[in-house]
Amino acid sequence: MEANYARWWIDLAVDASPKLRSFVAARHETRIERFRILDARMLGLSSRLAQARIASAIPNPVNRQADPEYAVLTRELAKRQRDLSIRQLAARMPKAPRRLTPCLMMSPLSVAQYLPAEAEPFDPVTFDEASQITTWNAGGAVGRGRQVIVVGDPGPLLPTSFFERRSGEEDGGRSRWRRMIWTRCLTSASAPASPLLS
Repeated sequence: MEANYARWWIDLAVDASPKLRSFVAARHETRIERFRILDARMLGLSSRLAQARIASAIPNPVNRQADPEYAVLTRELAKRQRDLSIRQLAARMPKAPRRLTPCLMMSPLSVAQYLPAEAEPFDPVTFDEASQITTWNAGGAVGRGRQVIVVGDPGPLLPTSFFERRSGEEDGGRSRWRRMIWTRCLTSASAPASPLLS
């Protein structure tokens, strides 16, 4: 009975709609397949364009010899034993590393340890799995960015406190949850939120 009613209703709905009456499934599938092909081609072109832009920002060998930052890097690479720490190298080469590696993947603690606070800020700084990062650990990385993107999951496991010192606080981890940067951003009126579809 329900199936018969549904067929009757569908026929009426299709007859009442010019768009549905003119719909051809084969043509629609062809358009979808064409979109997939063009989308894959655009993805490849975007990747090649990004690589070309990065490569074009790297000076040629003649200019590199005249650039004091690249001279520091050349000297360090030629040594058998490194004299400069990564932080010192980053301080003496504020621009060259951005040209060579415009995207760095580091933990918040590594950012604080290796990148000078007075260096030119990144744009943007992105936190993934932010529901596992405490606000105080994220602070150094936040201070090194023009913009901050915080990505987190509202339903993960509570952050672990296995390596933390005990403070006598036993509340099932809820206070730890409130200390995460993701939670702070989510409850802030000044931080816009955009849900991502999986």
